[in-house]
Amino acid sequence: MKEEKILLIDGNSYIHRAFHALPPLTDAAGRPVNAIYGFLRMLKKLITDEEPSHIFVAFDHKSPTFRHRDFAGYKAHRPETDKDLSEQFERLFSVLDALNIKHADYEGYEADDIIGSFTQASSDSAIKTIIVTGDKDILQLLREDVIILNGMTDKVYTATNLSDLFGVDPEYVTDYLALVGDRSDNLPGVRGVGAVTAKKLIDEYGGLENIYDQLTEIGGAVATRLENGREDAFTTRHLVTLVKDLDLPYEIEELRWEGPDARALRQEFQNLNFRKLISDWIPADELQVSLKREIILTEAELSSFLSRYDGGGFVIEICFLKDDSV
Repeated sequence: MKEEKILLIDGNSYIHRAFHALPPLTDAAGRPVNAIYGFLRMLKKLITDEEPSHIFVAFDHKSPTFRHRDFAGYKAHRPETDKDLSEQFERLFSVLDALNIKHADYEGYEADDIIGSFTQASSDSAIKTIIVTGDKDILQLLREDVIILNGMTDKVYTATNLSDLFGVDPEYVTDYLALVGDRSDNLPGVRGVGAVTAKKLIDEYGGLENIYDQLTEIGGAVATRLENGREDAFTTRHLVTLVKDLDLPYEIEELRWEGPDARALRQEFQNLNFRKLISDWIPADELQVSLKREIILTEAELSSFLSRYDGGGFVIEICFLKDDSV
């Protein structure tokens, strides 16, 4: 029996990577489509490699999150999303619909929180979870049946190899980030405490509470830095800790993927000028064009036929019969 696998994809991470990796590309109307094209190429390879039984793509919501509310500096240094990229999100959603791949965002939360909640939900199912993202805070979700694929570095993280690749075990990822901070999200951590010191402290004392309980034993400049950065450390840990109990829009079984809606996807690809991708996504037997024949005798019959014709998936051959005596 084929192994059950669920792919949980950080859609924002994926589409940003695609947008910045490819040169400008437009459809017939001149609208940008390079991010969608790159996203689909990466997604197709991922599906081919992993052969998932379930797929879900999570996106960040446009509105501020609770992290912005709790810390004014959260992601404050990031520039606004490029207009040519922001224009492509809605069209990508339509393509995902045609692919029959579920996707969602969640007001007040980030894609990582949705992924965290689905990962928690999948713990009740006999299903392997594969998370696809480049975010470090996702590493806290690792467990025996969860792996993480970093699309930026091609590294594969598991609960058993994380310490070798990252320096700490999954249970201490949030404590580690609390100490060193996260520049990508503008989170301060403890000023003057770097990766080496953070790993050493966690190795010797464990989590953040235990470290702060042992400041006297730690002593010296490190203890002073920790004391001065106490508030920043606990604030950072709060912000990097993922939400795992969102009221999810789908049950796990609703994420089962059995292939695209061939007709709808063909239409989406034609609109995007992605005709070369059609054969990548639609099985050859579904690409075969069928021939329909109808005899049209009157203008009323022609009008009736045209009202029923949806223009998809087949060639229409219309034969007009003309009787000179009429």
